[in-house]
Amino acid sequence: MRRGWTSLILSVVLSAWMTAAAGPRALAVEPPPSVFAPPDRIVVVSDILGEFGLFAKTLRNAKIIDEDNHWIGGKAHLVILGNIVGFSQGILPSYNLVRDLEKEASAAGGMVHMIRAFGEDQLLHRDIGVVDPGNYSDLATEDSERRIKEFTEKGVKEVLARFPDAPYPDRLTHQYENMMASDMHPGGVEFLDLFAPGTDLGDWLRSRNIIIQIGDFLFSHGGLSEKHMNTPLRQINDEDRQAVAAATLLVRLDFDLQSPPWWRDLATKPELQMQREVETVLAATKTRAQIVGVSNGLDLPTHYGLGARVFFVDSGMRAYQVHSAKKKLSSLVIEGDRFTMLWDDKAISAPTPGPVPQPVAKTDAK
Repeated sequence: MRRGWTSLILSVVLSAWMTAAAGPRALAVEPPPSVFAPPDRIVVVSDILGEFGLFAKTLRNAKIIDEDNHWIGGKAHLVILGNIVGFSQGILPSYNLVRDLEKEASAAGGMVHMIRAFGEDQLLHRDIGVVDPGNYSDLATEDSERRIKEFTEKGVKEVLARFPDAPYPDRLTHQYENMMASDMHPGGVEFLDLFAPGTDLGDWLRSRNIIIQIGDFLFSHGGLSEKHMNTPLRQINDEDRQAVAAATLLVRLDFDLQSPPWWRDLATKPELQMQREVETVLAATKTRAQIVGVSNGLDLPTHYGLGARVFFVDSGMRAYQVHSAKKKLSSLVIEGDRFTMLWDDKAISAPTPGPVPQPVAKTDAK
């Protein structure tokens, strides 16, 4: 099974070829707004990676749900910065919990924001390599092997149609078939069917945002880059919804690595290099900080950087999966101007982001 979004085979994410001919379609689920007034309390988690039990425990630590996994957050907002999908076996229960909490929170005057990250977009383009087979083995039937064969055959046709001038079509076909043989197991096609366009779960997930603003803060998985800072958030969200609804073959050249689900510069580039861009984006959007779900590689739970202009929310699931000695379940809590990072049962105060930055003056190149 492929690990992460940097697939080596063509950099291809298999699309929903069965519905491609129909083109983009209207979703049965009304998309949520992109901008929200600030509540008294916001809880932020990220990268659940299929760890349903740890997900629920993280929410209990933040006093958002009770022991029976019901909402007790009142009028608080819960923000999930994507990548519910991952390499543990609780993907469906985790999505179902989010949907249940959406309803319960709404009834209590609160709100749940499910932000799509690159893992969600891969799944919606039928990439089974981001899913552990334990998530779908119970969906297998006597018909599963035939369905896998048909799935692969149709996928090969789609790949060849997308690359008609490929110099080695036989090699391309062989690579694709090997990828499917490695990634697809009985029950996999049935699992992907649950997220197909027109299904209850598939349309709900496609309708979710990739970036939102709550009060003075931006929330997304990877962050808002300069490239998109002058684009209205609703437009950014609608364009991504259109991309996943179109169900076309997706290759590396098709997606924008500076869009919120995919951008990683805030976490991977030196702070001195990113400080100006962060200040520029915040000034343009009239916000005070970005809250993102990427990690800067410090092997820490939720933390902050760039002068408390960026908060990196890491709920710690990967540390559990790799048996790191530093594993901690973590979330970020925002209450007015008070920022608190929860590391297991410890509450660690974080700096309050400063006011909205002034626009950065441009200087003429010499």
